[in-house]
Amino acid sequence: MLALALGVVTHILWDAFTHEGRAGVGLLPALDEQWGTLLGYKWLQYGSGVGGMIVLAIAGALWMRGRTPGPIDPAPLGIRLSWWLSLPVMLVGAVVIGFAVYGPLTEEFTVQHLAYRTLPLACGVWGALTVALIVVLRVVRGRSAEVVDAVESR
Repeated sequence: MLALALGVVTHILWDAFTHEGRAGVGLLPALDEQWGTLLGYKWLQYGSGVGGMIVLAIAGALWMRGRTPGPIDPAPLGIRLSWWLSLPVMLVGAVVIGFAVYGPLTEEFTVQHLAYRTLPLACGVWGALTVALIVVLRVVRGRSAEVVDAVESR
């Protein structure tokens, strides 16, 4: 949970630094200039994304290397399928609600505006629900294991 909170906070801070019209561009005007094919802040956005993926891949590989294989106890199929379908359903729902709230697309209100106003919140809600699902599954499985242990010890 600490890693999740740290990731959220650093993401928000980095976005405040590397997006058009935000603090980073105000502090370092060079970020709003063209650096070859992209603006400077875009290079930071994309470059930090690639760098982050490399760090995550290395950390994941090191973590996997230190694990010993054990039995796999996946969530029930219905829960897994529901979870896989939940993100596209949540995103489509967010877009539909966005049209209901903000109205149709116009020259001033584009697809990008609709996406920025609806999809981040939908993804955040989906992420929070995913964490809640994981916690519930862990608690239920922990209780199930306690019941099995109690029955076997009789």
